Amino acid sequence: MVLYQPEFFGAEDFFFAEPVRDESFPPHLHRCMEWMYLVSGSVELQLDEGQEVLLPGQGALLLPGTIHSFRCLSAGEWFYLCFAPEWVPAFWESSRALHPDRPVFTPYPALARQLLAADGRDRLHTKGLLYLLCAEFRNQTSWQPAPKRQLEPVCRLMEQVQAGFDQPLTLEGLARTMGYEPHYLSRLVRQRLGVTFTEYLNRYRVAQSCQMLRERDWPITRIAGQCGYGSLRNFNKAFKAITGLTPRQYRQQAAAGKSTPLPSQKNGLGAPSFPGKTLY
Repeated sequence: MVLYQPEFFGAEDFFFAEPVRDESFPPHLHRCMEWMYLVSGSVELQLDEGQEVLLPGQGALLLPGTIHSFRCLSAGEWFYLCFAPEWVPAFWESSRALHPDRPVFTPYPALARQLLAADGRDRLHTKGLLYLLCAEFRNQTSWQPAPKRQLEPVCRLMEQVQAGFDQPLTLEGLARTMGYEPHYLSRLVRQRLGVTFTEYLNRYRVAQSCQMLRERDWPITRIAGQCGYGSLRNFNKAFKAITGLTPRQYRQQAAAGKSTPLPSQKNGLGAPSFPGKTLY
């Protein structure tokens, strides 16, 4: 399942930097550009077109709207930086119709060290560093014409799901609210996310229910209702189709410390916890 990160969307001055250790994150997208840089260890980066493994000293620059996930392969430290494309408007305008063959490149060490220390408060200095980063990336990769992607409608739909997954949701209702034809929105969702709207909604709801089953002692019927299911039967059916377990079996395995089906790109669960609406 693909997550939409609304906090990384829209603000023209958005800048966020954070060091990370031994962390993984499910498929997601946002409007920001994202730079990942490995200090130690190894990380697998999953993209639409395949996988890349980052090693120490390597970085990856991901353009807005790129669906990506990452998984820690060996313990270590890395750094990620998310920034609005308005920080580097000349680069963004010249590259938005293009697609890099590979996102992985090796920035020169002095630039990497300065970016690791940047906080965005000195805007002129930060813009200079980001332009140098983008120039290094442009020079180290090959570019091809990018397919036209309708990002905004899909992101708006994903935001609606994250905000209201506990309520009755239909593609027709969301399309009407957003001002699109249902058939058009359905086609965009399938093209961009690789699943139907119903599949995406069920996967998001089940992912949220997994978190509740691990962390709360609520009755399963209550969890089903909190995740938007009108009947326990429908909840059990959707949950088992996605995880291979019933909700009761999942909770028992989690309580016993046994391995439970963790969210992944393959089964569409996402991650143990998600940004978005919190119901408890």
